[in-house]
Amino acid sequence: MFSMKPKASQEALKFQGIWNSSYGTLKLVSYNNSVFGDYADTGVLYGGIEIKNGKYVLSGVFENYKLNKKGVFTFEITEPNTFKGQWTWPGTNWTAWNGNKASTSKPKLDKFYRVILHHYSENGAQMNSKHEIVVLQDGIIRFRFDAKNGNYDFQLPKGTWELKLLTATNKELAKTTLVVGTKYPGNNPYYKVNLYEKKSRRY
Repeated sequence: MFSMKPKASQEALKFQGIWNSSYGTLKLVSYNNSVFGDYADTGVLYGGIEIKNGKYVLSGVFENYKLNKKGVFTFEITEPNTFKGQWTWPGTNWTAWNGNKASTSKPKLDKFYRVILHHYSENGAQMNSKHEIVVLQDGIIRFRFDAKNGNYDFQLPKGTWELKLLTATNKELAKTTLVVGTKYPGNNPYYKVNLYEKKSRRY
């Protein structure tokens, strides 16, 4: 379970930037207590800050598009601008994955695609939403995004994602499925999602 403490957000921010790693360049962005980004020219990775053995670590999933496989990783900041970590395919031994930060600037991601989401009532009235959007794949929450000025503007990698709108007490208000590809639909520079309460629609 990802830590939701303010300290976790500070730890996530330490990963933001461009890294030279054991497996190529990583371009990472932090959002609250989560971190996601491009994994060389190979794929993407995404995860969140957890507390393990009293230490803050970044744990998550990486997708290797070339092999069409997913693995898991864990990274720990061991000194400023350095992480030590490891990765594995399911059912195999862990292998080292280390990195050194080349830039602290927030990078532009190439393998994540912009999504703009609007929240509507069941009757079609646009809501000034203050709820959280959770993004799931295979029933597991992979991303969490907050509203800004009543709307949502975030990035996702390619794949089929389930989007759920939750209240502060985790009550589900609405959900839908979004299929993200490598090209935006039509002439739009983003994926547009209209999410209606108590309705499930596919885009």
